[in-house]
Formats: sequence, structure tokens, C-alpha cells
Amino acid sequence: LYVESQKHYIYFHLADGGLFRNRSSLEDVQDQFLQRGFSRINRSIIVNLSKIDNFTHGDIHIGNETLPLSRVYRARFIASLNSFLGRGG
Repeated sequence: LYVESQKHYIYFHLADGGLFRNRSSLEDVQDQFLQRGFSRINRSIIVNLSKIDNFTHGDIHIGNETLPLSRVYRARFIASLNSFLGRGG
């Protein structure tokens, strides 16, 4: 569903509710994810665009999760989402 960075770890939040932790940084993995239908929504989170249920001016909803969409990343996120949807995502 999404990848979250906290301190020196990244957490992979999975669709089945599972959580996988790895000692790394978001910067170390973000290029791999951004090329595969993910978009960064704030300093700490990259989301799977195909799993987004809804979004508002400041939040993204994926299942039961509400994730903060920052002003800094909003325009890039919307452009990524539009491109993803335009490709039939």
C-alpha cells in the first residue's frame, strides 16, 4: 500500500495488513518505487497510486488509513496520479 520512513528504518505497509521493516532510508528506495506506480506524498511516505481510494486537499485515503499530503509534494502527486490514470492505471 505504502512505504513509510521513520528514523533509520523504512516500513512497507502491505495490503494484507502486514508490515515489513528494513534498515534503510526512503531516498535509498524511492527511485525504484516511483518508476512502478508510486508517488511521494510527504517527506516520509510513498504511496501506491493504484491503492488510493480518495484524496482531499491535505489527505490521502487508502483503505482505513488516512495519510497526510504535504503542500510541497501536492502538485507532483497530482501530476503523478494523472499520468498514472492516463496510462490506464
